[in-house]
Amino acid sequence: MIIAIFAEMGTFAALAAEKFRRRGPARIFVFAIAFGLAEWLRGHLFTGFPWNITAYGWGMLPAVVQSAAVFGSYGLSLLTILFGASLSLLVAPKPEWRFSAAMTAFFALLFAGGAVRMAAVNVASVPGVALRIVQPNIPQAEKYRHALAKRNWRRLVDLTTAPAKRQPTVVIWPEAAPSFLLTYSPEAMAWIDDLNRQGTLLMTGAVRFERDDGGEPHFYNSFYIFGHGEALGVYDKFHLVPFGEYLPYEKTFKKWGLEKLTGIAGSFGRGPGPKTFALPDAPAVGPLICYEILFPGEVTGRPRPDWLVNVTDDSWFGPWAGPRQHLMVARMRAIEEGLPVVRAANTGISAIIDPIGRITASLPLNRTGMLDGKLPVKVDKPLYAYWHFLWF
Repeated sequence: MIIAIFAEMGTFAALAAEKFRRRGPARIFVFAIAFGLAEWLRGHLFTGFPWNITAYGWGMLPAVVQSAAVFGSYGLSLLTILFGASLSLLVAPKPEWRFSAAMTAFFALLFAGGAVRMAAVNVASVPGVALRIVQPNIPQAEKYRHALAKRNWRRLVDLTTAPAKRQPTVVIWPEAAPSFLLTYSPEAMAWIDDLNRQGTLLMTGAVRFERDDGGEPHFYNSFYIFGHGEALGVYDKFHLVPFGEYLPYEKTFKKWGLEKLTGIAGSFGRGPGPKTFALPDAPAVGPLICYEILFPGEVTGRPRPDWLVNVTDDSWFGPWAGPRQHLMVARMRAIEEGLPVVRAANTGISAIIDPIGRITASLPLNRTGMLDGKLPVKVDKPLYAYWHFLWF
């Protein structure tokens, strides 16, 4: 039902635009507002699903995308719909060119302003921080096979410890990188302790297990930061994927025989929201697990972090467009927040993204390897990051 509602948002928008139809250029505003509102609702109803919103269509023109630092993704989407709809006035029975010309000129200015910004902003690197992103490239069908657990762990370890020009100070593994309960494995924790003693922090996604006061078991899709031989931070995913990580209206749907797509019984537990973690010898970080980076204005905790880490397992998408679309989303969040984004993806695309959305280093899709690089410095807080709480 929820998926059907999301799929029909465009239909609802078209009906609303027809219901409130006006004559002349006013009808273009009605159309744009109807579709812009439908897109915003898709990103918020039932926890939201803001995948491939209109603004991302400018991905091949990074200069235009820079305007997200002011308007955000939803604002840029609304302007884009308005621009596209305005062109229809040129083929109306009585062509009207002034409004279309004004919108074309406006987007030309956005392009010029974005180009100037990209040329003017020279992002430095954080001194003393050497990143290593591990991309194990383990197919989804092999990730949770018990017979392959040791092989998969060995791959993570080997990629982490492979020779580097400079000793990594921070190693980042993808979402749920170990296929077992990490903190329940003495051997794995001893190896992590050894890594920490060499002066390297480890950040990794992992499934977390705990029992509540009543003895009930709970699983969480979590993110750990290990340093100095202990967990310096634990973050639980709070934006869970409907039907993937939790079952909406669980009791009702189970009566109908509907289950989640994941193999864990029941739903994952939900975390409290975005968090910021102070780190030794590195700027404060805000973790985001997979899907969470989709949500404009909902990716930073308090205090505000200096960089974002997005761990994900995009192997679900296969070799198609999904991983590239997800990477575009990460670039948009960097621009909106003025923060660098470091992305560790199981099968790719892993990347280091500077705070104005430029990819400074990346590993291609379906490639096993590690990506060594520097951490970009954040830029001044963009306008969007000040005012997104109003409604975008």
